[in-house]
Amino acid sequence: MTATPKAAGVVVVTCMDARIRVDRFGLRATQVNVLRNAGGRATDDVVRSLVVAWRILDVQEFLVVHHTDCRMMATTDERIRADVTAATGVDASRLEFLTFTNNRQSVEEDVERIMRSPYLAGAVPTSGYIWDLRAQKLQPVVVDPRARAAAAATTTTTPNTPGTTAGTRSPTATVPSGGIWTRGVRKGPGS
Repeated sequence: MTATPKAAGVVVVTCMDARIRVDRFGLRATQVNVLRNAGGRATDDVVRSLVVAWRILDVQEFLVVHHTDCRMMATTDERIRADVTAATGVDASRLEFLTFTNNRQSVEEDVERIMRSPYLAGAVPTSGYIWDLRAQKLQPVVVDPRARAAAAATTTTTPNTPGTTAGTRSPTATVPSGGIWTRGVRKGPGS
């Protein structure tokens, strides 16, 4: 087994789900900064924080890590907006929640958004993974050939360089119970 090279700093952009334990990613870096939000999406604020990390904190690599069984895959922006409006009486139609239905595609989109940011100019190696909650392993989706700190991950699909699609497996969403996550979900014939 080959040791992963050490890097000065890494930022992991991941979901706020407490089941994600970044300490289990096998990262080798002197500094690991973690940015969390619903779905681990590359929002404007995440990009702003990545710019600061790169220019001020000497971060040398970014990792986007989404995960299996993500609740953001089990709902829609429209459902969340309707729920917020019903609960508060405030119009939530302008809020973007960045829900998604395909884990691999959302990782690719977020890596591409970071790489295309004019404020980052592709200067920082950026890779994307899916954390398999059951297996407790990273599955590579997009691996930047310049990346050094990311742990080696085993998967049945082949990762690609940025801008290409990896593998052929399609993720499945498990719909959690309770709250807005189950509203409007069909349970089958006769339900």
